[in-house]
This record gives sequence, structure tokens and C-alpha cells, in this order.
Amino acid sequence: AAKDTKEILKCLNAAYPFPRDDKDRALHALLGEINLEVCSEAVKVLSQERDPKKAAERLGTLMTAAQKRWDTHAVPLCPHELKAPALHRLLECEELQKHIAGGKGVGSQGDGSAQLVCLSEEDQAAAMEIVRGLGMDPLL
Repeated sequence: AAKDTKEILKCLNAAYPFPRDDKDRALHALLGEINLEVCSEAVKVLSQERDPKKAAERLGTLMTAAQKRWDTHAVPLCPHELKAPALHRLLECEELQKHIAGGKGVGSQGDGSAQLVCLSEEDQAAAMEIVRGLGMDPLL
């Protein structure tokens, strides 16, 4: 799927350095304190959770919630580039759900790349086949 990273950044940068309205303030919060909270929680999970499946489940939940917040607060600022139908086709794929704990778009979002948290090595192999079946190229 195609995306224009420069256009995405242009749209999002318009909210900086001073927010113009509530949408801009929401983006500041999303990319600021909310992002810090999510990253802090992810670090905590990775450093403290000894059960790999529980860690994967918690990280997947964090990533899925982060994607939902992105869709709510960032996408409206650049919907022509950030709507990301291919990303959402992947994240919402019914067949994939039993193999992943969650996932989200990465990079400048759009339809470029996604990261999925698989529950096991077997689930990772199955997820890669499903992703290929969707016409996408999985990477390890």
C-alpha cells in the first residue's frame, strides 16, 4: 500500500509547536505523555514479566490500545494518508487473531509497516503464512 511520509509529517507538524485546537492538543498528549506512559509500561513488562506468554499478551494489549488511540487522535489530522485500510485489514483479520496478542502500525503509520506480537513461535509461523495470504510481506 502506498503512503506519503512527507505529507503525513506535514499534516502532523501543523499541530506544532503550538496547538491550534482540541485535535492538536490531543495529538500533543498522544505523542507526549500518553506515549511515555505506554513506553514505560512496555519497559516494565519486558523487564519484570518472566512468563513469555503473559508478557506477549500484555505487550499486545498495549500495542492494540496505542493503535486505537492513534486512530482516534492522529488519523483525523491527515485522513487521506493515515486511514490505512491495508493496516486495518491486517490487524482485524479474523484468522490472525488466535495467533497474536495484538499489534499496531509503526513508522509514520499510513499503510507502510505493522508490528504484531505473536503468542509463540508456532503462532509466529502461522501468522507469517496468514500475512503472506493477505498479499503482504512479513519480516522476522
